[in-house]
Amino acid sequence: MTKTSFSNLSSNTGSPFGSAAPNNNPFASTEASPARGSQGYALLASGPSVDPSEVENAAQNSIEVSIAWGTSLLHIVHLAPPRTFVVGEEKSCDFQLPASRLGLASAPLVVAQQGQTFAVILPGAQGWIELPGQGRMSLEAARNSSLVCPCSLQATALQIALPPNARLRQELGGLVMTVGSVAAGKKVRRALLGAASLTGLLFAGLSFLGHASLLGGLAFFKPELSGTDEEARREHEVWMTHMLKTAAEKEPALKEEEPSQHISTSARGDGAAAQNSLNNMGSMISVKTGGRFAVKSRENNQEPHSSREQAREEAARFGMIGLLQATIGGDSNTPVTLWGRESSDGRDAFSALGN
Repeated sequence: MTKTSFSNLSSNTGSPFGSAAPNNNPFASTEASPARGSQGYALLASGPSVDPSEVENAAQNSIEVSIAWGTSLLHIVHLAPPRTFVVGEEKSCDFQLPASRLGLASAPLVVAQQGQTFAVILPGAQGWIELPGQGRMSLEAARNSSLVCPCSLQATALQIALPPNARLRQELGGLVMTVGSVAAGKKVRRALLGAASLTGLLFAGLSFLGHASLLGGLAFFKPELSGTDEEARREHEVWMTHMLKTAAEKEPALKEEEPSQHISTSARGDGAAAQNSLNNMGSMISVKTGGRFAVKSRENNQEPHSSREQAREEAARFGMIGLLQATIGGDSNTPVTLWGRESSDGRDAFSALGN
């Protein structure tokens, strides 16, 4: 397995996205710091190499584009099928890079046209290109060879055909851009009803069947709870009855009053004497005795009767309201009865409440 090393992020070349900030620290030492050795990490092989045929599709070509800042990888992409890949500051670029490092606002790294794939050599870039059967040559030698031609997308750049297994590496402004033609990776087989999927569906179906059977058994074979429910209901009734009896106020028993035997029925009229409020008619301060009540009669009244409406309150009979209500309801100077009518009418010349 090939070793791949990655250095730490600290570098003296500055940021690829801007100029390095000046050192304005007044406490910094003026002595030059000793040069550090290159630090990095490596992946060591722990087993035999993987057969490329297991992960690659040799029948399909793909373009691998990687962009790094020194040894720090910034971006990597596989273009399958091959297509044009552009870097720069414009929003339409596939990957954003500062124009101060590229020397251009946008620059193509890969050009795909008319079924062919070309790698672009940017102006001022240093590096090499490796072609199958021709070995490795510098970009300076490639620019002077017949293998290159003007780039169709960038007038100041050159392009070179990129056959399978060819690779181009160029460095520009601290950026390292590599373009290689490699075999496309195999797609992972995803079958909805494949062997693995059928096994998973089988286990899921068995699990669902087991849970459904368990829930069905709990629903249809539950123990009878009728006896327990009846006992609980009776205990609840007893408790509620006790609480109601405790909270309810005791009402005094009503005594049935016997009809008075001293009430005379010899008064004018054929009706019986009324019960309750006996000997309470008339004025409480009157000194007269022997009086009786009388109801003023209308003309030719053949059916004397009393009113069942209660006397109006003083406020309700005051002023104009009293004058308007004087013609409505019963006479205020006559007794009222529950069996009376809305107005009173008698056989006497005027109304009176006894003494």
